[in-house]
Amino acid sequence: MWEQHWGKTTNTAAHDTNAVHTRALRRFWSPIFDSLAFEEKRLLDLAAGKGDLLEVLMSSGRFQPSWLPQFYSVDLSDTALQHIKMRYPTTEIVRSDCAQLPFSNNSFDIIVSQFGIEYSGLSAFDECCRVLKNDGKFIAVCHYQHGALHNECMDNLQAVNLLFEIGFFKNAHLAFDAKTSKSQTQNSIQVDSEFRDILSSVANLTNQRPYLVAGLLRKLFNDTRYMYDNLSRFEANLIIEWLDTMEKELNNYRARMAALNESSLDKSLLGNALTVFTAKGFSNVNIKELKADRYSKPFAWAIEVSK
Repeated sequence: MWEQHWGKTTNTAAHDTNAVHTRALRRFWSPIFDSLAFEEKRLLDLAAGKGDLLEVLMSSGRFQPSWLPQFYSVDLSDTALQHIKMRYPTTEIVRSDCAQLPFSNNSFDIIVSQFGIEYSGLSAFDECCRVLKNDGKFIAVCHYQHGALHNECMDNLQAVNLLFEIGFFKNAHLAFDAKTSKSQTQNSIQVDSEFRDILSSVANLTNQRPYLVAGLLRKLFNDTRYMYDNLSRFEANLIIEWLDTMEKELNNYRARMAALNESSLDKSLLGNALTVFTAKGFSNVNIKELKADRYSKPFAWAIEVSK
């Protein structure tokens, strides 16, 4: 799932579909990175993706390039890790599940994570605590159950599920095949009518909510309708290839949003996950809500653990 996500071209992940959330995340991380001392420290970024946190850290000017060999990025996706390695060749990359880290006890001074550690389940917090030094710091941002971002993603998932339930891709294949055959039969007329009904349903959905899945559903509808109405301008095999790519991408999106739904945490679950740090002697275990602005619902949990 994650290999497919990081290897594709369009971006329909969770927070990066919304610039407001991205700015709020940067406002959270920037002062934290400004306050930390990094020299001779070992850092670990759990579920690092393509290195968003490393990018924020490097842009802060507080982290010298000569310290990059002390920075470890962990992720399950080789594609994501190679992206980090290409940008920062001297940093360390490790392919691993956050719940089974290949590091010894008390290995890292600072551990960070952004929308990542929770995907590996609550046992990942145990692993994080195990590899964190006794005087270390753990800072993370996790998905907030029923928060603004979670609700937005679930709305998107519902819309994508509807697309599959009405058989959009199956009927698109049938309709394009029937139309390229150029022989009108009763069956081809019926196929055309059914597909146009489906297009009408998708049009209603995207007209009411054009920004679903970062506008991807609107693009799917517009492009499909244009190609269907102007079939002579396109090669049939390229249309089918494009439809297959879009179907694969949206199926991958469904899987990621289902994983997000399962990994989103309420305060009770998060509190239970963090008790392992208290048991290890960390006296400062702080949880706060992150909001895009003071009028918005929370969209994430911000966690800071230290002695």
